[in-house]
Amino acid sequence: MARRSRQAGSRPNRDRTQTPRRATATHTSLMLDPLTTYPATGAYVVQLHREAKPEKGLWIGRVEHVTTGAHHEFTSGESLIAWLLTQASNVQPGADGAR
Repeated sequence: MARRSRQAGSRPNRDRTQTPRRATATHTSLMLDPLTTYPATGAYVVQLHREAKPEKGLWIGRVEHVTTGAHHEFTSGESLIAWLLTQASNVQPGADGAR
């Protein structure tokens, strides 16, 4: 089987069409906003227990503060909210660039 010769500076794509070896894309600097709207210091993970039934008001589970690892097991929605309020009051605004 004869081999097709490629044009200089091109390579085949999956669909065997020719594309330039170097794309002429304009590159812009990617700069992250240092003043994020949702800082990591305000991030929590809530994990519900298999027997929890929030739709019936039965809140059982565990909550963890992402940046510190502090955690709390709760057996009611009130307990969950109370712990979150305590943790949120301990967060230093701007500790990770938060506004």
